Amino acid sequence: MKLKSLSSRQKKIINKLIKSTDFITIKELAQQLKISKRTVQRELSKLKTFLKELDLNLESKPGVGITINGEEALIAKFEKKLSTPISNRMNLTPKERKTQIIQEFLMGGRFHKLTALAHKFAVTEATISYDLNKVSNWFEMRGLSLVRKQGVGVELEGSETAFRRAVLDFLYENMGEDEILTLIHESEKEQPKDATSNARNKILNFINLDNFEKLEIAVNESLEEIDFDVVNSSYIGLIIHLSLAIKRLQMEETIYIDQDKLTDLKETSEYEVAEKLADKLEDIFDLTVPVEEKGYITMHLKGAKLRKNIDLMDEPLDTEELEVIRLARVLVQEVEKELNVKLVDDFNLISGLVTHLEPALSRLKMGMEIRNPILKHLRLEYRPIFSATKQAASKLEQMINRIIPDAEIGFLTMHIAAAVEKSDDSNCKARVLVVCSSGIGSSKILATRLKKTIKNLEVVDEVSALELKNNQLPKDIDFIVSTIPLEKHQEDTVVVSPILMPDEIEKIRTKINQINLKVKEKKQDNKENKLEDKLATVATISEDIMGIIQNFEIIRLEKGQNYDQLIKQAASTDFLPTDSHPESVYQALKKREEKGATIIPSIKLSLLHARTDGVRQPFIGLISLKKPILIPDSKKEKQEVDRIVVLLAPQELLEEELQLISDFSASIIENQKFYQVVRKGNKEGFRNYLRKLMDDYYKKLVTKGG
Repeated sequence: MKLKSLSSRQKKIINKLIKSTDFITIKELAQQLKISKRTVQRELSKLKTFLKELDLNLESKPGVGITINGEEALIAKFEKKLSTPISNRMNLTPKERKTQIIQEFLMGGRFHKLTALAHKFAVTEATISYDLNKVSNWFEMRGLSLVRKQGVGVELEGSETAFRRAVLDFLYENMGEDEILTLIHESEKEQPKDATSNARNKILNFINLDNFEKLEIAVNESLEEIDFDVVNSSYIGLIIHLSLAIKRLQMEETIYIDQDKLTDLKETSEYEVAEKLADKLEDIFDLTVPVEEKGYITMHLKGAKLRKNIDLMDEPLDTEELEVIRLARVLVQEVEKELNVKLVDDFNLISGLVTHLEPALSRLKMGMEIRNPILKHLRLEYRPIFSATKQAASKLEQMINRIIPDAEIGFLTMHIAAAVEKSDDSNCKARVLVVCSSGIGSSKILATRLKKTIKNLEVVDEVSALELKNNQLPKDIDFIVSTIPLEKHQEDTVVVSPILMPDEIEKIRTKINQINLKVKEKKQDNKENKLEDKLATVATISEDIMGIIQNFEIIRLEKGQNYDQLIKQAASTDFLPTDSHPESVYQALKKREEKGATIIPSIKLSLLHARTDGVRQPFIGLISLKKPILIPDSKKEKQEVDRIVVLLAPQELLEEELQLISDFSASIIENQKFYQVVRKGNKEGFRNYLRKLMDDYYKKLVTKGG
């Protein structure tokens, strides 16, 4: 590594270290250079090798700081080489100049004169022309093009979508989501003016820090009002996208979007959310959000929505959601073949994959960029699992007719790897609550870093200190990771800084080891009661299976019926087991179906289901209609149905009973034989199908128990 290859920032760091008479801390370096601590650490790791080549040593003492050691003559000689003043215009490396040229076209206007660019960067027009050839490739990869107009200048041309993608790419390439938020939350008004930090400062100016804080509050309030949960990483992307959009609207730039795509987006439930959010933004920023921008907000919301569960007994599922569950199970089954492990019965894994896949598929279909900041780490850390997931994902690509990029494979690998590790008792995951002094942005930054750094840790939730005061602690957490001391929870809290230093990571790992030790001791204490518990569970499941098979019933209706009449038929004494309470069943089904039905249009089937104390144990039945009727689905759109599967369960269920119902629900979605059985409507044929399904589950249960 030669001296001229050092960036301006690296030279400044070396200068600070040489001129300091004592050790200097990373925090002090970060403050003096107006950059994040994480950036300082990254640069120091690069400089360590460079200094070693010069027979100089970068010495680091925990809790003390960093200094440069070596022969005084060598240090003096090196300092002399660095003593030439650093000029913002004259000392840019070709790589830095390329970055700033891209920045000029993205944030300083789409048109520039060649002579003006040459003067700005203090190079010849020939050099700028050569640089533009290099920069042109960067833009072309993102669907944009630099068009040279003889005697006039150079203009950046391309669609609005491509331009936005390029801006976001530039942001992430220079910082990354969590670092952008860190700088925004920790930035001071006075910004450095050296060449190294110029790109970052311009990014922050382009976003506008005052706008960003107001925007974050507006988004959080809007999403909370309508109970709209978003995936953490997508939340950060949504905030950054909106901050850029507001800046462009304030500059009165025209927003474009494909009109056919906009028409489709207007039909989605997320568009209504986008309209409410846009109304709030208009009030706060005193501007008009055009319908085109509402379309882009909708795209981000569709790519960010977090599904809370995949339990067919709760919220209704639409066709797309059912398809995502099927895709998740297919992915896991394919991974099982590759890794020779059993994962498909891991409900948390399937649920996690569905939660991730639903917005991810929306992003793929809309052509939105998927970024994974730890992809390189995942490839190295989980090489066999990444390879197996990539192979399994090829099956999904055929099913959805889309290419799944490696960034997405990386996210899927994280879910699979967590499930594989969980199958080993020695890798118990600690469940933590993340608490920060400020709002959701800073807590999400810390949560992201925890997940990247510590494998056997699961972040249950992220809250502000104020929220914690107003609410009780979640019951299912092991401890708290907080950026401030919590007086009421001192014993259960590990206090850390927002950027998570190495010694703080060790404190968290120590806490996890203490928890794992307690878990093992508890398991040992409960070992004597385990046999009795297993036998009781097997007896309960045995009784449930006998009841499901023996009480299975089919009603065939020749005459036309409305939906309420069908619900009454499903709650009738002729249909239900003898020890049921029909009125309770009817009320539960009625209340449940007000939310909309779960419908599989391909086989004209609706799932009529509820949890109710009107039944003593799980019940499955079928209503077969001679003439189809129209039933509103989860989106209140009417679908044609002539088969109705009735699925009832008591309010209180064992985990194993929930898994039994889940297995049946999964078969509705993915088993081709179920389609044949339900269309034929033969009572004994359906019973045999249930016998096979229940037998498979019973064998798994007994084997697991042993």
